[in-house]
Order: sequence, then C-alpha cells, then structure tokens
Amino acid sequence: MTEGWDHIDWAQHDGAFGPAREAPEIFRAIASGGAEAAAEGRFAFYESLHHQGSVYPATVVAVPLLVELAMRPGVHGRDDLLSTIGRLGDPERSYGDVQPEVRAAVAAQSERLRPALDDPDPQVRAAAAYAADAAGAPAAGVADGLAGVARHLATAEDRRAAETAFAALLRVGSPAWREPALTAWAAGYDPVAAELFWDHPPAFDPEALHAIRGRLAAGTDGATPLIRLLHRWGPAAVEAAPEIAAAYCGVAAGALAAIGAHSAVPMLLERAFQGDIRAALAVRDLTGDGGAVPGAVAAHGARRRVDGFDLHLAAAAGPELAPLVPALRAWLAGPDLTDDVRCEVARLLWRATGDPAEALPTARAVLDQRGSSIGFAARLAADLAPDLDGADPGLADGLWAALSGAARWARPIAARGLWQLGVAVGDLVGPLLAGLAEARAEEAVALLVDMRATAAVPVLADLAERDERVPRYGSVSYYGSDVSWHDDALRARLRAAVTALGEP
Repeated sequence: MTEGWDHIDWAQHDGAFGPAREAPEIFRAIASGGAEAAAEGRFAFYESLHHQGSVYPATVVAVPLLVELAMRPGVHGRDDLLSTIGRLGDPERSYGDVQPEVRAAVAAQSERLRPALDDPDPQVRAAAAYAADAAGAPAAGVADGLAGVARHLATAEDRRAAETAFAALLRVGSPAWREPALTAWAAGYDPVAAELFWDHPPAFDPEALHAIRGRLAAGTDGATPLIRLLHRWGPAAVEAAPEIAAAYCGVAAGALAAIGAHSAVPMLLERAFQGDIRAALAVRDLTGDGGAVPGAVAAHGARRRVDGFDLHLAAAAGPELAPLVPALRAWLAGPDLTDDVRCEVARLLWRATGDPAEALPTARAVLDQRGSSIGFAARLAADLAPDLDGADPGLADGLWAALSGAARWARPIAARGLWQLGVAVGDLVGPLLAGLAEARAEEAVALLVDMRATAAVPVLADLAERDERVPRYGSVSYYGSDVSWHDDALRARLRAAVTALGEP
C-alpha cells in the first residue's frame, strides 16, 4: 500500500545532508507496528529533517505527514511526534532560513491536531497543547480542545499541558478561558499563565469576579495577576475593593483607583504618608486632590532604597509638587543618587516648576557619560524636547548616542526626542527600521507613523509579509514560548502602519 510520502519527489527537497531521498523510509519506520522500529524512525527524522534543531525545505513538506502519523491510531510514540511538531513550530526550538515556513505549515495543520487535545493519554494531551500553542494565532480554531486540556490546571500530572493550553486561550481572546480558571480557583490553584491577564485581559465576568475575590480573601500568593485583571475590568470590579485592600501589593493602588474604590481613600492616605507614591497618586485619581503626593515623595526619598519608577509616576502630579521644589533641588545636588534616579528627580523638578531648564543639565550630563543609565536620560531628554526653544546641539549629540547605544529599549525614545528637536525624518528612518527586530519595536512603528515617514512603507510592508520571523525577542516560560505570538502581533502592527502611512 502506498502512502502520501511515496508520492513526493524528495530529491527536490533538501534535508540536513542534501536531497531527502531517505524520507519515505523514515516515515515507513515511524508508521510501522513495532515500537523499536518506530523509535528508530523518529530518531532518523531528527537526524535528517530536524538535525540539532535546524529545519530544511524538506521539513516543510514533512509537517503534514508527521501530523497525519501523530493522529493515526496505533502509531507508537504519538506524544513524541506531537512534541516534535510543537518544536518545529516554536522559533525558540527550531532554526534556519525556512523556520517561518515550517511554522506556517504547523499552523495550517492546527485543526487536525484538535482531537489529540482530548486524547485519554495525558502525555499526548500535553504534547498536543504545546503543538497548538506553537501554531500561534491559529490556536483560536481549537479553543474547545484547548479548554479541555486547561481544565486540568489543578492536576499535578497534567499541569504543564494545562498551563500551555490556558495561556493559548488567553492570547487568542477565547471565552473558553473561564471554566478552566473557575475550576482551578475552586481547587485553590492560581494558574501561572494568569500573568497574561494584563496584556490579554478577558472580558468582565461576574462569576470570575466572585472567584477572584475568594482567592484574594484566602490569602493567595498569586494575588498580583488577579488584581491586575480587576484593574483591567475597571468600575465593574468595584465590589472587590475590600479584598484588594486586604491583599495590598505593588499593583493594588492603581487597581483601587481604576475600579473607583473611594472607600479605600483613608487606607491609601495612610500608606501615602509612609512614602507609598502609588497610593498617593491613587488618592489623587479618586478625589482629584494631589495634596498627598509631595509628602509621599518626600517620605519615599528618605527610604534606604528609592524606586526610580515610582518617582517617574509621581511626575504626573505636575504643579502639585511645588512645595517640594527646595527639597528636590537639594536632593538633585546631592552625591548619593544613581543616575537613573537622578534623571527622575530632575523630571520632578521640571514638572513642579514648569521650567525645562531645571532638568536640562541632568539630561545632558547623564547622556554625555554614555553609561548604563543613558536610556533613562534619553527618556528625560525626549520628554523635555517639546518644551525647548529650538534645537539643542548638546542634547541632540547625547540622543544620537542613545539611538545607537546598547540600551535597545531606549532607541525609539531617543529617535522621538531627536525628531522633536528638529532632526529630519529621513535621518531617523534608517536607524528605526534597523531596530525593528529588537525590543520596543511597537514604539518604533508608532513613531514612524507619527512622523509620517512614508519612505518606510516598502520596508514595513516587506517585514509584515516576509517568511522570516520579524522579532528576535521573546521569552520562554513554564507555559511555553511567546516568540510566535510577538511575531503575529508585530506583523499586525506593521500592516496597520502601512495602511496609515499609505503609499510613499
């Protein structure tokens, strides 16, 4: 009996060692009824078509055949085959010029993988969840199957597969996240993948709100992602104010403000007097009165460890910081500040007085050092730029250094500052396009649109549609890699930018 692999001219498709003429024998071995022969076939597949993680033109052709065997009853090592399919679709686990084509081939097969998500063998379910997640956005088509796997979040045996499936449901915005989450919370388990709630918040759900309140009241160690979801839900989650206050952590103040928890103001004021800047800002958001912010900043500054990010947030109070001006000037002149905190103190002084000259020397000095804090100085300089009268050559030199510096996150910020200082758009397009594969690519794309950089359209369009993966950044966590998802999201932004900019 002939199989699909017998009808392919493998001599036209290269593997690790040239034309992959051995492929039919490999697939026949995998499909054989003998466990030992099947294992030898899987090993031969790795050697020939996935050699040390590399993929080849023949691998692209092989993906549908591998999926067919993984779904065929009686084939030995189906979990191993599904894991291989997941690795082929995972940019962190497979490499080579054709990796995007291999991943696309995996994505095209996602619907065929769906029955494996309900397989009685937990190892098969786990591998199928990984394969579905590696497929990226097409995982939305198998949401019901993923939900079936995710229901086992509280079961130690199936937990990693369940976390992977739960993460995929959140990323594609499927309402099927709800039942697995409720089941896990009822069992006293907080999903690790709940950290995705901030970037991928599901729609408000009253029953989920009740369950989250219960978890917070129980003193869960996983309070932060739950409170961040309540923040995203806004006033609809106001009933959870007592539980958020009781489980107070770094994200609680912002959440209390976002849900409109006016009953929490006394507690927040008490924390503000102790140097909790976020609590003071929450009171300001809830009442319109920023009087607690200067005191919170002063008390915070007296701490042994000063948080530059919290100081950055405090700058939003603007003129309400005026009572702090003498203290801020003395603080800025002191010897004990790190450069990143120094930049934030300078920002506070500028916002309190409305005079950019208060912060300009600090921005120039830290930029000129070309040190590890250059990114923070670039952010300060970029924010100052619109308030300056004309060009500032010294500031511009420092921003050019930041644009080409090691702090990749600061490059789009530096470019924005240069643009606001009057640098020609054409001089900035090249550096921004060169950094689109790095972190903060979304900011670079947004800046190109803001600058009306129509000359960038051909490159943006090519990046959006090319086979090679665009971003080179991402992370690998307990529930899988997010590189594929970053790629999908960035391509969508690139297409939107091309539409916004139109033809060059």
